[in-house]
Amino acid sequence: MASCESTANSRLLKLELVVAAGLLAVAMGWNAWRQLDLQTSLTTWSLADVSLGILAAMPPLLVIPLLEWRVDRYMPGLRGLRQSIHLVLAPLVGRMRFAEVLAISALAGVSEEVFFRGALQREIGVILASLIFGLFHAVSLPYVLWAAAVGGYLGCLAQWHGNLSAPIVAHTMIDIVGLLYIRHVVVPRLESS
Repeated sequence: MASCESTANSRLLKLELVVAAGLLAVAMGWNAWRQLDLQTSLTTWSLADVSLGILAAMPPLLVIPLLEWRVDRYMPGLRGLRQSIHLVLAPLVGRMRFAEVLAISALAGVSEEVFFRGALQREIGVILASLIFGLFHAVSLPYVLWAAAVGGYLGCLAQWHGNLSAPIVAHTMIDIVGLLYIRHVVVPRLESS
């Protein structure tokens, strides 16, 4: 069983690597073609940027525990998101090692922010880029809507902050903490029920 899980995790990591490389290649090509000055957005980093990114990750991260505390009983629109986490994400990350969580989260955080906020958002705006970001995460309709909302949040952070450092850190932290929460809290609860 462990060998199958390791192979599945390895495939997921390889898939994320290919997707991340593709997004970065398209973003860099788009940057060169449209002269978007993406380099400035990526090279301006400070401790304040990292701190802002960590703080900005907190509001979206509160949603997963709230779902597990069954807030969806009072907010039925969240039920589909909870089901998506249980039926799709939990089996994917259920046996993922910490290093795999870190790698997948960092690859997604950097590549998706560079593409969606650094290139696409500059061309079509926050709303459309966020909707496309949501569709890029097509696990289920509720998950698409959730991802689009988080994309809008990260898009506004990028516009307000003026570079991609804080959104990259926030996205990476959301993925790391969210996946670890699913791995260490959601999956054991599902296995015990």
